[in-house]
Amino acid sequence: MAALYLVRHGQASFGTHDYDRLSTLGVRQARKTGRYLYAIAGPAARIVSGSLVRHRETAMEVARCGSAPPAESVPIQIDERFNELDLDSLIARLVSSLQDADGTLATLLREASNSRSSYQKLLKRVFVHWQTLPEPMHALESWSMFASRVSAALADLISTSRSGETAIVVTSGGVIAALVQQVLGLPAQSAYGLLEVQMNCSVTCLLHDGQRVSLSSFNESAHLARAVAGHADSADLVTYR
Repeated sequence: MAALYLVRHGQASFGTHDYDRLSTLGVRQARKTGRYLYAIAGPAARIVSGSLVRHRETAMEVARCGSAPPAESVPIQIDERFNELDLDSLIARLVSSLQDADGTLATLLREASNSRSSYQKLLKRVFVHWQTLPEPMHALESWSMFASRVSAALADLISTSRSGETAIVVTSGGVIAALVQQVLGLPAQSAYGLLEVQMNCSVTCLLHDGQRVSLSSFNESAHLARAVAGHADSADLVTYR
């Protein structure tokens, strides 16, 4: 069996003018994840990343810290099919079509740029609504289009993997949620719940034989929890956004 580790990107720069870059904490998360993956699986045969900045920065840190010596790190392959769906566009295009009888939605919208909690609540309402749309809107990726592209990316990666090899994919929570939902054969409506609980730089492991795919673990984060007192990196690195 071959192992495929899906890594959610490190903490990005929420609340700043440029979200799509790792925060200082996100860099530390990525480094610790690289060391963790090397410890449990050895050197990766290949590392694949979405093309977003937070993906590539996370992948670079994982590659650098997941090899010994660092000069032997595996080149990173970029596959845009592992990019996150455009959450900001979803919110901007769809929020006006949602009912807001008590004004809660308007409040969440005002607070979303500065409050992670409000953003998550807003995203949930928009995401669930988006999945129910019967037809794709102009210039807006539909759920079926999104699910198909991430499924195709996974299928291509698996079909070109060698027996027993380890691969790492650095991507986003929505992609991982969709892939886990598909692997487990769950209804599409379960995808948001799988997205919401994912932590930055958590690890999800898929095992496969080139055709059949099984879920071995989901949203592993023990490597990010507070380390033993006195350790050089004893801070709690668990974040959701």
